[in-house]
Amino acid sequence: MQQKSLKNRLVLLILFIVPVTNFLSIYRFYTGRVLLGIVRIILFITFFATEQNENIMAILLLAWMAITVIDFILILFGKFKDKNKLPISSFNPKKDYEKFLEEKRIEEESKKKSEESVKKITEQKITGVTETAAEEMKEVKEDVNQEAKKESVKEEIKTKVEEEEEKRIEKEKAEEERIRKEEEKKKAEEEEEKRIEKEKAEEERIRKEEEKKKAEEEEEKRIEKEKAEEERIRKEEEKKKAEEEEEKRIEKEKAEEERI
Repeated sequence: MQQKSLKNRLVLLILFIVPVTNFLSIYRFYTGRVLLGIVRIILFITFFATEQNENIMAILLLAWMAITVIDFILILFGKFKDKNKLPISSFNPKKDYEKFLEEKRIEEESKKKSEESVKKITEQKITGVTETAAEEMKEVKEDVNQEAKKESVKEEIKTKVEEEEEKRIEKEKAEEERIRKEEEKKKAEEEEEKRIEKEKAEEERIRKEEEKKKAEEEEEKRIEKEKAEEERIRKEEEKKKAEEEEEKRIEKEKAEEERI
């Protein structure tokens, strides 16, 4: 396990987020990295001292913002380091440090035990006690085998977890693909229904237009028929009137002849 800084990541994040402590670079002083903290303060002060020169102000602002953004990214991902080059990545550094010391102690004890076992075996070989040395060697081998078995079990568990995760991801992908296909099918059906409805509406419109046209033609024929009938009646009346006038004229001529 890599040793981590004793500085608290949460405190560092709060000092960075609070505007006042950020502008004054308190978060850098907290980690012991004073140099860039002083540089940030100088840039901040110089920015307001050169209000008349916009180019210099822009350069100072960019430099200050670059340092701030880089620091924020490092703090956010737990990669910001203190003056001892140790990453500040823990929200409970004291507990992590105790855990680190415990693991280091166990590792040293294990190493010491292995060295003592090797030393003891060597001494026993020198003194001719081969049987005890063999037993000790056997114990060491058993310890090594147990460690190897533990590692093997861990690898198997890790592999199994990865396989289950892959199966789960594949299952989710298959489910998403099925849902996507169903949505596409549903969308296609809706579009087909809309198309059919549109065609029906178009056919109904054409049918109504044809019926309207047919009615108009029938109305025109009826009007023409009525006009022809009126014309025929008018002609008959004119003919009848002409015959009556002709009869009147003949009677008048007869009366005139009778008088003569």
